[in-house]
Amino acid sequence: MKRTALFFVLLLGVYYSFAQTKIDEVNIPVDDTTWRPPTRSLGGEPPALYLHGNAILIDSSSILLNLQVIVTDLSGYIEYDSYITVYAGVEYSYSIANLAPGNYKVELRQGIKYLYGYFAI
Repeated sequence: MKRTALFFVLLLGVYYSFAQTKIDEVNIPVDDTTWRPPTRSLGGEPPALYLHGNAILIDSSSILLNLQVIVTDLSGYIEYDSYITVYAGVEYSYSIANLAPGNYKVELRQGIKYLYGYFAI
């Protein structure tokens, strides 16, 4: 009986830790109209962006090579600008630890495709 109770307590703890991770994520709404091709193709869905503490999580269903990530404040000043690779099914954590509280724009570019969204810290 004690083993069964201990098992369920541990299982509940694992479940709570995973649930807590998803609760802390805030979806960043994006304008992805330029990411999608004008006709049907196998180009893949645009990546999803989430704000999680001091990081932007980038989640994609396909691999994104040479993805440019640009974070600017609303006056256009570039805070972060770098090229990364995002692997399919793996959330990429892009650190924004040094941003001051305020409103920002995040932009993802890959070739002629791009998307952007706004977030606040």
